[in-house]
Amino acid sequence: MNRFKIFAFILILFFLTPLARAENISSPDSNIVKLSSTLWADLRDMKFRGTTGFCVFFDGLAILDLTDINSPSQIGQVELSTKGQRVDISGNYAYVASADSFIYVVDISSFNDPYLIDSFKIPDEAMDIKVRDNFAFVTARGTGLLILDVYDPQNIALVGSCRVSDFDAQSLYLLDSLAYLVGEGGGLKVINVSSPSFPFLVGSYDAIDEAIRVFANKDDQDRTYACLANSYEFRILDVSDPANIFLVSKYVPKSDLADLFVKDDYAYLALTNEGLLVLDIQDKKSPRPVSAVSCGDYTKGVFISSDFAFVSDLFGPASIINIFNPDRPFSAGVYKLPRFSVDVFVKENFAYVLCDNMGLYILNVEDPSHPRIASIFEARYNNNGVWVEGNFAYFTALLAGMRIVDVSDPSHPQAVSGYYPEGYSYGVRVKDGFAYLLNSKNDIQIIDVHDPHNLIPRGFIETPGTLKDITIRGDYLYVADLEMGLTTIDVSDKDNPFVVRSIPTVGRCTNVFSRANFLFLAAQQVGLEIYDITDPIQPSFVGCYFSEEGIEDIYVENQYAYLTTYTNCVRVIDLSFPSFPSLVGTYHSRDNPGKLMVKEEHIYLCDNRSFKILKFNPPITKSKDEFVEGLVSPFELEQNYPNPFNPATKIPFTVNGSQFMVHSPNHTTHEKAVGGSRFIVHSPSHTTLTIYNVLGQKVRTLVDKDRMPGDYQVDWDGKDEKGKEVGSGVYFYKLKVGKFEETKKMVLIR
Repeated sequence: MNRFKIFAFILILFFLTPLARAENISSPDSNIVKLSSTLWADLRDMKFRGTTGFCVFFDGLAILDLTDINSPSQIGQVELSTKGQRVDISGNYAYVASADSFIYVVDISSFNDPYLIDSFKIPDEAMDIKVRDNFAFVTARGTGLLILDVYDPQNIALVGSCRVSDFDAQSLYLLDSLAYLVGEGGGLKVINVSSPSFPFLVGSYDAIDEAIRVFANKDDQDRTYACLANSYEFRILDVSDPANIFLVSKYVPKSDLADLFVKDDYAYLALTNEGLLVLDIQDKKSPRPVSAVSCGDYTKGVFISSDFAFVSDLFGPASIINIFNPDRPFSAGVYKLPRFSVDVFVKENFAYVLCDNMGLYILNVEDPSHPRIASIFEARYNNNGVWVEGNFAYFTALLAGMRIVDVSDPSHPQAVSGYYPEGYSYGVRVKDGFAYLLNSKNDIQIIDVHDPHNLIPRGFIETPGTLKDITIRGDYLYVADLEMGLTTIDVSDKDNPFVVRSIPTVGRCTNVFSRANFLFLAAQQVGLEIYDITDPIQPSFVGCYFSEEGIEDIYVENQYAYLTTYTNCVRVIDLSFPSFPSLVGTYHSRDNPGKLMVKEEHIYLCDNRSFKILKFNPPITKSKDEFVEGLVSPFELEQNYPNPFNPATKIPFTVNGSQFMVHSPNHTTHEKAVGGSRFIVHSPSHTTLTIYNVLGQKVRTLVDKDRMPGDYQVDWDGKDEKGKEVGSGVYFYKLKVGKFEETKKMVLIR
């Protein structure tokens, strides 16, 4: 490409906008709160009180109503800054042990409204916890056993510890005055805790490696047995004399052992690839399998309550097994815990949540703080996109095209039809009786879905580059194209769509969203680019919200843009002035947030571990009685000249200083006012002028000092901070005066 072509290409970029705003990522006080989460993955532990279940997940504690065992429902939750491991219940409190070295105390006196009341820091990762009387017994990785006084849950104190060298404690069981610990670096440790202030080791059994769970009980002859397991075998030990522990029997299952639970004369083994295996251990010398239930693809844990076993799966649903008769267990219900949700569409009082290998979950979100599963439409494909139009839900799967489901009754979704193109499908948009299907061959297929029972393929069109996302406005499709930028396609004739034009964007586009007369594009290494489409075939660049985080998804509602980022955040951007977008809200997720949708103030969010509902509380604007009323703009930034330039350019700007009119009943200065006086204050303002490249990286700071009101001009010689000449291309210069900022483009041609 010769010099003239380079110049023409850069000039096109430059012509797109005379003005842009660069807003660096900051973290204002959080005004986004989580109302609820459901469809969790990664269930860590579960305890029961009557028909109520207390579940520990990656990011908090959820409370389930188990009155109808076939259809458990969430009734309360509390979010914790934690990697939850185990939970125990005592009185009106839940105690959560976490891998971030904290014990969290949650008030559960109201199941519908649990809340965190205290946290206690321990020296190492907390792996398990048992609460008895007024003491909490905690296993800490690398430390051993810690004993905490929890008589006053809001004033926890460490009262005793027993350190075990070269031992990473995992699981804990209490029986009488003894604590039984298992873990890595040693099999079983027995600790006397009759005096919580002075626990001491009384026995050890090291003939099993990396044990994961332990239980202890007594038989009719008052002999004490410990049942423990590691990843490949189950053992029963006689621990009647802790100083002389010996092996009674062992059982080696055919599959890896993930978890263990012992109740009465039965041991329940969670086998990774087989499900739930039940052993009769009445005869301690000869444990024997009596039944088995297949529970999923990758069984992870088992938790027993009364006549039911909850068996969690790493990738699929958690099964509920009736074990009233352990010899003949049967499935009693399923509480769906998908691996992760991938897309969401909200219509009226229902959220349609698509999970990758499980299907479409329809949640009643009339009360966003307590969503309920209305129904599940199973689809075990590589699901990836959902759209709801009228009485039908359209969803795509990587290898299975598009499926249409009748959701006129959300409680009973019914399959209608499907469309199966060649190649991979990874998204669909539906409008006015036509579905636009995104295909891996970089083409968009148009399907007439006026009659969802009788689909009629219409036209298709290949995009110029790599198709990433589309949005529909009238007779036009706007395409986020990784290489070509923003592509406009005319679809007024559904049989013969055609490309109108492609315009290069500053960054490589991955997402596009439309609202009113604006387009919002996610651009790699740049952030959010905003375009005016008042003229639909000639989008014009309006502004930019700079972010190096990487944007996963965009949704715009009212005056705000909601972004999910690759840095595990939800950001809210105020678009009241599209040329000057500003950050007004941040929510830090525990996991990678993906697709989102917004209705009013509620944010419906998919991530790798759960489906969350957040609430955004817009910042409150101060009244004029509280606010110092600005008289003039704090600055003016002019276009650099010459532009394009080589080798140097001039940047003019004006600083108006901190010039405000202040109302005060106590002063009389320049102008009289009813009820008091007004006076004007002039003072210097801290001013910075900075050069950035198209990746948002700082190239050079030209100004960084206080400036009195006045006109200024700064020269830039095309060099960076180290005095090295920078290359040809588009650069941004940002003027910041106080808290106000403005950014413009310039072009350097060598």
